[in-house]
Amino acid sequence: MPSKKKTHEELVKQINVRTEFADKVYKKMRADRYGLTFCCPLELESINLTNDICNWQDIKILSLSEVYDKTLTKDPNFQFCEIGTYNVQSGMCEDTANATQVGAVTFTYSTPIANGTEVAITNSCEYIFGRDCPIIMDSISGSQNGGGSNPEIIPSGFDTHASPSWWVSYDATQAGPASQQINGVTEISFVNALAKWSSIGVGTEELSYAIPITATVAKTYYVFVSSNSAFGIKLNGVTLIDPVQVYDTNNFTGLRGVINVSQSLPSNNDIIYLPKDCNTQLRDNLGDWEGSGFTRGYLYPVDLTADSCNTLIISGKYYGDVGSFGMLGFSIIDNTRTEIIASTNRTDLTEIASSDNITSYYSNLSATTTWACEAPAILQELSAQCPTCAIQTGEISWACNEGYQLINTSPPTCQLLPVPPCNTETLYFTVVNQNGDVMPNYEVIFDGGTYYTDILGLLTIVIENASINNTHTLSLCDCITTSGGCAEQNIKITVTDPDAVICTKPDPMCNCNAPAFFKESVIVPAVITDPYFVSIAFNDTDYVNGLTPTAVTYIIYWKLSTETVWNELTGLIALFGQVATTISGTQGQTLEYKIKAVCATEESGWSATNSVYLK
Repeated sequence: MPSKKKTHEELVKQINVRTEFADKVYKKMRADRYGLTFCCPLELESINLTNDICNWQDIKILSLSEVYDKTLTKDPNFQFCEIGTYNVQSGMCEDTANATQVGAVTFTYSTPIANGTEVAITNSCEYIFGRDCPIIMDSISGSQNGGGSNPEIIPSGFDTHASPSWWVSYDATQAGPASQQINGVTEISFVNALAKWSSIGVGTEELSYAIPITATVAKTYYVFVSSNSAFGIKLNGVTLIDPVQVYDTNNFTGLRGVINVSQSLPSNNDIIYLPKDCNTQLRDNLGDWEGSGFTRGYLYPVDLTADSCNTLIISGKYYGDVGSFGMLGFSIIDNTRTEIIASTNRTDLTEIASSDNITSYYSNLSATTTWACEAPAILQELSAQCPTCAIQTGEISWACNEGYQLINTSPPTCQLLPVPPCNTETLYFTVVNQNGDVMPNYEVIFDGGTYYTDILGLLTIVIENASINNTHTLSLCDCITTSGGCAEQNIKITVTDPDAVICTKPDPMCNCNAPAFFKESVIVPAVITDPYFVSIAFNDTDYVNGLTPTAVTYIIYWKLSTETVWNELTGLIALFGQVATTISGTQGQTLEYKIKAVCATEESGWSATNSVYLK
């Protein structure tokens, strides 16, 4: 194989040198023959030297002979759409596709607020609040008066001479342990740590707080509650303890009863005569009921159902003077009775809610529609869960592939942005030597540009607007006609022995061109009888491009694919730049055909071979 092929630039330069050399020799001949004086003898010597150098370079740089074999592998279809379907009315490609969901409905969630009138609260501390040990019960009395079964003082059997119980000695003041300090608490006891009331005094107004609790299993929580003057408990809209009933001073089955029974006294014993318990300090002489609701806390069990939302409402009602201050303190405890009695500090308890962590109580709180949300949030009922406030942060959205636009149908669809039909043509080059071996990195001159084959001897060139840009030159030696319509051509270049005759550029280049397949015609077998008749048409490229046609007549070769010999149609004439004829074939065969132009002094090369299957 030769070491190098002449480049396009080298060929052009060589042609220019030899053209100038021939011109100088001709002028010298005229001077010698006719006795004319040759004006430029030095120029002749110079160009003669340059021409000798070209001849010398031909020893190193050889121009390789190339043979071209062109085959149309895909017929042009001028209504072909790479995507979608051709619309004959619009002359564009159109398509629809399913839209892709790229978004979803999403929310941010927050805890709902109570459906009532919000009342700002602050710490409400008194020395006497919580100075007695709490009482725990096994159940709540059905009388709604605060009574309960099996009341027991915590700790059981407390000795007044012993150290005070943590419930009594819990110090949330600024002088207490850092871990217990609560801003605004001025008195010692667990009740004082929890005690809150309206900062302006509300008279006999009932204030409440609602706690949503989602229970995954059925279980029992304990409600620790203390109030000045009376407290209440509701569970899921059902009243368990009514503040009005708690305040009944003559009710020996209520708080009076559980206090007495817890100390092994008759339930109807007067509280005023009870010995102090869990309190190392003497108390004021209180009346029969006064002090029973706030001198200690009470622990009541509440049973929650599984897989449901449980709404617990704790309330307090003040029966003192208008303008004075009441108190309500509570804690919801997730511990057993045994664990609560055995506790030695608040840290031993598992609290899910407590009044020391809130800043508002509510008046006029609804027991049936307990929850509300602040706009723009909406109340959302979740299965087996407590209501929550939800703000929508995302929504379902749809997307289309590039080149499509979203259409808001149901469901949304994608519509192809109208595009013209395909008008490219792809040329697939294969370069081999005379032995059939591939020629990698082989230089191909196409339309004056330089291209190189890949490692497999292959080169692909895509011609844009190929039905209009339809005349092309290959390696200065051959003409290629394209038709567009997403057609494809295979062009095989066989490189021969390096001693073959060098291809020279004709002048003018591509003066006689093969017609292109008629872009507005469709090859359709017209079944009249057997054999079939197939109408085909070609456009003269000069006529299409507004040039004067150089062809005088045209020749069509055709054959069945099973045949080896071509049939010839000669002397064909173009009418308005179009060459048309009819060819007969046999059903079930593939008909092949090609065309060339016959000009005044030469013939064009053949067009690519087209084919049609006769159904």
